[in-house]
Amino acid sequence: MSEIGRRRGVYFEGIYFNKSTRTIAAILVVVMLLSSVFTTSALASRVTIRPSEEASQAAVNYLAYNTDFVHENMLQRMASYRNTRGALETLEEYYSLAGAQIAQERYEAALASIDKCLELYVEEDEALLIDLWLKKGCLHVMLEEYELAAAALDKVLEIDKANAQAYLVKAQVCASLELYDEMCENLEYYLALEPDDHDVALLLAQIREEYAKSLVQQEISPVITAPQPSPVEREYISALYALQDEEYELAEAALGRAIELDDSYEGAYYYRGVCRLSLEDYAGAAADFGESINQGYLEHSSYYNRGISLIMADESEAGLTDILYAAELEEDPSVQNRAESFLTQVEEAEEEARITQFLIMAQLSAELEDLAGMCEHLEAYLAEVPEDLLVRTTLAQAYFAAEEYETALAQYTLILKTEQSAETEYLYGLTALQMSDFALAEAALSRSIALDDSCPGIFYYRGVCRLSLADYQGAVADFTASILAQDMVHSSFFNRGISYLMLDDDKFGPQYDRGVEDLRAAAQMDEDPEIKQQVKQLLKDIGY
Repeated sequence: MSEIGRRRGVYFEGIYFNKSTRTIAAILVVVMLLSSVFTTSALASRVTIRPSEEASQAAVNYLAYNTDFVHENMLQRMASYRNTRGALETLEEYYSLAGAQIAQERYEAALASIDKCLELYVEEDEALLIDLWLKKGCLHVMLEEYELAAAALDKVLEIDKANAQAYLVKAQVCASLELYDEMCENLEYYLALEPDDHDVALLLAQIREEYAKSLVQQEISPVITAPQPSPVEREYISALYALQDEEYELAEAALGRAIELDDSYEGAYYYRGVCRLSLEDYAGAAADFGESINQGYLEHSSYYNRGISLIMADESEAGLTDILYAAELEEDPSVQNRAESFLTQVEEAEEEARITQFLIMAQLSAELEDLAGMCEHLEAYLAEVPEDLLVRTTLAQAYFAAEEYETALAQYTLILKTEQSAETEYLYGLTALQMSDFALAEAALSRSIALDDSCPGIFYYRGVCRLSLADYQGAVADFTASILAQDMVHSSFFNRGISYLMLDDDKFGPQYDRGVEDLRAAAQMDEDPEIKQQVKQLLKDIGY
């Protein structure tokens, strides 16, 4: 971790604040019913439960979003229904049946199935046990059996004290029982676990405001009193509305006014920090999260967000110190996980930067025409990332340019063991040709042509190999292909002429005549003066 703490210029992928509130997806059920095949199982597989867009309707939302049957397609639901017909014995069978019953809003029947699941449960899957008690609590809510719902939700919290959904559903139970203080307390517990759920934060603010108004309107006993929403509360609620709509400038301004009225108001600095972070005022965001930490409001999230803000404000060491601290805290597991994930990304970025440095040094060496230095840095990179075939190809080419052909050939061999390609076979062949290993070169170039015959000069180079291996007929064919492709035409006419001469021992034979014709044609070309001079000298030597 100390290496991270010393690193500057950190890249990161995200911040602990979702710009959009929790999206409540509509569950669309498309049922294709053909009159001739409309069966009982198709009818039983219908889904009528729908989630609510209201944050206060936690029970139905949990059931809708956490019941597999709801999200299955038509055929899957029909199969699930068929599996629940007949005598049921296992927990899985009763759980599947409960899913179908929940989807069809048959809550009493579903509750009986969930109770049967709890009877059959053995201690092996804690997540399943939590889900069963949560569903039991939600089903009691749907049946308006609030005391029983509360008891079931307490069971959840006995198993998992940090279960946000249990607190949210319990708040709904308290609302139904008109237990105002307990409702607010459970919403606060929920928000401590899910601080970015602005729908619920806004709901809590609205509840407090409406409750205060109702107390005044009903003129109830002064023993139970609540003040009218103050100017600071109005600004705070206004800011939450704006924040929910992603209107960060409006939200920041409202929170600024709230802070001017009362700089101790809980949550004002935290949410203004969120706004400033979204508006890229990183120094301002860091200052606000610092104040939030001083006030003890959402400290875990505040440390994490201040760390991100400081990093974005080019204070990487201070920012990473905050994130390291957030990774060590256990107050909010979700924030702790984000901090640990961030630090992992930083470590990976540092390692990537260290490795990438070898490529940068190789590039500088190439610009300085220092082939030895270039090869050294590429070798160092490949020691860390041996699977990078593109860089290995570059290294092989560098060794080729440095005339270290055997080393280049070894690199191409490594590449071909992993991946065969026309280009690599071609480069392998050219390297072998430079080593005068004509048989090795001819074989590689033939493999390249079989894969893709478009590599530049490939027929010419194989023709050179075949000419050197005394395969004159093959050489003639390759040089002819090179001429037809308009590739290295001058050299191809010259070498085809030599190949024809070698095919015919008789100076006056037809192949010999073709060779002379090719040489004469090459003598008239100006593409390569050196070849032109060689051709003239050869024609002179053979008496033409």
